[in-house]
Amino acid sequence: MTKRSVVGFASQSGVVAALLASVGYPAAGEVLQGTAGFFQTFTSRKVLHQVLDQLGSRFEIVLVGPKPFPSCRYTHCAVTLV
Repeated sequence: MTKRSVVGFASQSGVVAALLASVGYPAAGEVLQGTAGFFQTFTSRKVLHQVLDQLGSRFEIVLVGPKPFPSCRYTHCAVTLV
């Protein structure tokens, strides 16, 4: 049950964030690029440049295909065989 609830909590957080933003609730302005932000903490400047260089023109999501079966990707060959 825990695995299922994580997706629900993530969705709930997104909805709450959108509702707060719609009424003008302020958010952290430098959560990504600030001195203690995500990019500074988890990436190098080279990676950051590569991410921001093609922002708005390169969309990696179009290279992703749908999962053919609702199971772990490693089981798909066996499921196809069956």
